[in-house]
Amino acid sequence: MASDDLPDGLPDDLTVDLADDIADDIADDLPDGLPDGLPDGVPDQVRQQASLLWKMQQLNDRLQRHLHTEAALLDPTGVGFAFGGVSPGFMHAKGQLHEVHRVSYAVDRVGKYLLHVRLRKLARPVKGSPFALVVAPGAAHESTTYTRPETSSLIGEVGVGFTEATARDDTLIASPLGLDPKAEKDKALKAGKVGAARAAGGEGNHASGRPNKINSRLTYGVSMLLKTNDRVGNICDQGGGVVTTTTSFGEAMKCTCEDNGDGTYLLAWQSKRVGVAEVKILINRNNIRGSPFQITLVSTTVDLPKTNVTFEQLASLSKVDHSHDAHAVAGQPAPVTLKLIDGFGNPSTPGDKWKVGVAITNSKKKVYDLEMHDHFSGEWGAVPGTYVITYVAKTAGNADLHLWREPLDGNPQGREALPQSPFSLYVTSAAPNSLMSYVDPQWTIAVVGQGARTKASKGGATDKQERDREAASAAASKTITAGDTVSVRAFGVDEFGNAAYVDTVQIKALLIAPNRERHNKEVSLVKDSKAQKDSKGARALEGQSSVYEIRHETVHSGTYLIHVSLHGVDIKNSPISFVTEPAAPHPPLTEVAVPETADAHPAGDDVPPATVMLRTRDKFGNECKAGGLRIQGKLVLVKNGDEGANTILMPSNHSINIEDRGDGKYLMHVTVNFSSTVKLVVNMDKDLPGTSGELPPIQLVFVDERSRDRRQPRERPGAGVSAGAPRSATPELEPAHHKSRPSTPDPGVELSA
Repeated sequence: MASDDLPDGLPDDLTVDLADDIADDIADDLPDGLPDGLPDGVPDQVRQQASLLWKMQQLNDRLQRHLHTEAALLDPTGVGFAFGGVSPGFMHAKGQLHEVHRVSYAVDRVGKYLLHVRLRKLARPVKGSPFALVVAPGAAHESTTYTRPETSSLIGEVGVGFTEATARDDTLIASPLGLDPKAEKDKALKAGKVGAARAAGGEGNHASGRPNKINSRLTYGVSMLLKTNDRVGNICDQGGGVVTTTTSFGEAMKCTCEDNGDGTYLLAWQSKRVGVAEVKILINRNNIRGSPFQITLVSTTVDLPKTNVTFEQLASLSKVDHSHDAHAVAGQPAPVTLKLIDGFGNPSTPGDKWKVGVAITNSKKKVYDLEMHDHFSGEWGAVPGTYVITYVAKTAGNADLHLWREPLDGNPQGREALPQSPFSLYVTSAAPNSLMSYVDPQWTIAVVGQGARTKASKGGATDKQERDREAASAAASKTITAGDTVSVRAFGVDEFGNAAYVDTVQIKALLIAPNRERHNKEVSLVKDSKAQKDSKGARALEGQSSVYEIRHETVHSGTYLIHVSLHGVDIKNSPISFVTEPAAPHPPLTEVAVPETADAHPAGDDVPPATVMLRTRDKFGNECKAGGLRIQGKLVLVKNGDEGANTILMPSNHSINIEDRGDGKYLMHVTVNFSSTVKLVVNMDKDLPGTSGELPPIQLVFVDERSRDRRQPRERPGAGVSAGAPRSATPELEPAHHKSRPSTPDPGVELSA
């Protein structure tokens, strides 16, 4: 063999110490009759041949020990034949005759052969040669039995026991979690993997995930079919090997080894405990190649009554009502954690075989009649045996949360409710939404008529009773008068239509008065139950309201606007408007307009009367827009215009006619038939609350032109009008805005009109 023919990676320091001895042995065994005069180079050739044979033996040993290859790699015949010598033979007979000599030989490769036996020196076969030779495998050996790397991590179901069945050859005993054994087998058949070990002879001699034909199929745990090889790598076809197995679980795992009698061994590992175990397979108390390796026992069977359901408290909930099992915020994912347990108390992870159903309802239907919730999902948690359900509720308030195991076929009749299901659920509304929150377009009157208190007459109504009466009357007529406190209510609503709590810092109200003045109004919570009922939604948070009120005491008559905004955006129905009417006329603020001729108005009934205009205002200064007052007036004679005359006021010589214009203005037409100075006393209405209704007297001077022509004209000091009487030049024109004030009446005769 040349050095170029040797495999790569072999060491260079091969031993040749015994080369000389081997050369001498070969020279002694040379046939007789060779010529004596051998060339000098012949012993060197023999010596070189012996050295080469020794090197081949060294290479063969190294390959077997380090590279784990078969001896046939260096054997040209591929048989691995070795001659062990003859005993006693020529050397050990010591000149004695032996009828029987024992020949030793070895064959590595299993098979049927013809064994040729010849005498060396005569070069003749012995009688009967060649002999038929059958080489059978030896006993199982650890150095040539091995497992494949892909089978070094197997997964099985926790539990102990077998299910009687007739298992076909190639049935997968241990399969990865979630794989269908039958589907995996069909896949392997298509790929040409199943049965390849038999076709390839020594190839595939390993521990496999497939059993041989057996009468029982493993239900729990992990099993492996171990195919053994003998010392030189031949596939064993008989049992009897010393095959054992141990695991790191110790007594917690049941280990079995079944000798099939054909060189294969069915190994099984079962335990009631989940986890990863280190497994050793031993032959003759030594690890086979690939041992130890790991197997994993998992639990995929859930004992439903042992399932533990826990609800996590959401960080967004500052207040939690502990009378409920679960809490959620509308529109926000709420988690539910299921801890699944098997019959042995292990965490169970069924994988795709586990489906759950969720329903949120207030109905009392059975679990198989419930409609599945639209917004939920589930996934396996990081901790084994935990399954996290995330659902989203949209309707605030109290509800029942139903959880159940959904059958794989989807048939509702097969649903199984989880322990303690249904659970009491309280859903809190989400954050208020400016597009959904709204202002009630219907305002209300909170307080009406803040007039001055007056002492009630005996048997009459008090001032409070009068205000209550007017408030009820105004509320019934839906009329706001100046002095009323108007209440406008806003409702916080989230994006799902639930009543929602709003921080008063976030909601703002701006009032625009009829005089265009702007006022930021305070927004306050309303906590009465009726207001909550009117909100048409569930409670926002326990003990908190979602109804807000803006109050304003009206002063000016006219149209008011109230803008209500959330986060700077007007909510629905904003702005809201309302109209305030003037309050009842207030005599102290009534304006009086006297005619320009008040100092010298012609007397007589055939001339135009002296017209006095009354323009009524309420106590806030708003000009009244309606009539209806029972105005009364009377004249009080101050003095006669003619000296020495003694005429008194009589119904026949004067008149007072009152005209109600219906717009808050009244005209008083006064005529006097003789020259005189009179005072007009006006009583606006005796029924006006809080006042007598009497105005300060108005002085008028009437002059009889016919008497004036017969007399010397004389100067009239003060134009005959009291200094304190308000007046204007023309009744039909706008009067000066001032209050009438009382004047000191002159002594005289008074006569009611």
